Amino acid sequence: MTIKPTITLYLSEHRNQEVILIKFEWNKQIADRLRTFPGTTWSNTQKCWYILQKEFDLSTFYNHLKQYAYVNY
Repeated sequence: MTIKPTITLYLSEHRNQEVILIKFEWNKQIADRLRTFPGTTWSNTQKCWYILQKEFDLSTFYNHLKQYAYVNY
């Protein structure tokens, strides 16, 4: 049985906006999936992906990534 990596979501502020930070141990497959998810942006200052809170839908995010990782929200 293969153990899936974990993605952890954090509510935060970035550039004066409420965002959801998306953190995980580096995994190319997850990074590639995040690149295809609408609204995600890489932050060099935070060193993680993020999405604006007002654009974030947990159900859609979960369904997009559930095959590749556990989503800890």
